[in-house]
Amino acid sequence: MNKKWIWAILIVIVVLSLIFVNSKDEINNKEDFQVGLVLSLSGPGASLGEDFLNGFLIGYEKQNASFEYFIEDSESTPTGGVSALNKLLATNDIDVIASLQSAVVMPLIDIAEANSIPLIAAAIARDDFATSSQYTFKMYPQASIEAKLAADFANAQKYTKAGIVTINDAFGTNFKDVFLQHFAGEVVHQEEFLVTERDFRSAISAMD
Repeated sequence: MNKKWIWAILIVIVVLSLIFVNSKDEINNKEDFQVGLVLSLSGPGASLGEDFLNGFLIGYEKQNASFEYFIEDSESTPTGGVSALNKLLATNDIDVIASLQSAVVMPLIDIAEANSIPLIAAAIARDDFATSSQYTFKMYPQASIEAKLAADFANAQKYTKAGIVTINDAFGTNFKDVFLQHFAGEVVHQEEFLVTERDFRSAISAMD
């Protein structure tokens, strides 16, 4: 399945679920239900933000959704995310916030909680995000779960050596730490890469 379709399905399911579980009378009496999107549309996370936005727009169209949405660029930074959210809240009556990436999302928790607005996060590595507040919701697998599954598979296949190439963020660090904890063999190479990296030939060559 195309990754944009995956984003589309996830965002529509979560947004519509939040609409359903909130007070129906309140939603029905509200003239315009508004979703605020704080996305990385510039900076190192721009490709991820663009995929998220394209998926959201596909889902919005396919579901014939009627709620309003407003978009602000986080610039892939914590301060940019805070500024983007504050701008959204100052100019619109936002009911649900959606954002992505740990560094951007975590500083938004206090703002969402102070305004009693649900905050949905994707592409976030922090395992504690969903339990940080009654207003935080996560739609992304935990790095620790994925890493343990990978290590368990490698152990079951009786692999004795492994190389770890992880993204240079909280997700990558968490994945690496948990994999090292559970893998029974020898890790012969460890390397981190930036989100903008597209050429992994040197990392693969280092494991030969």
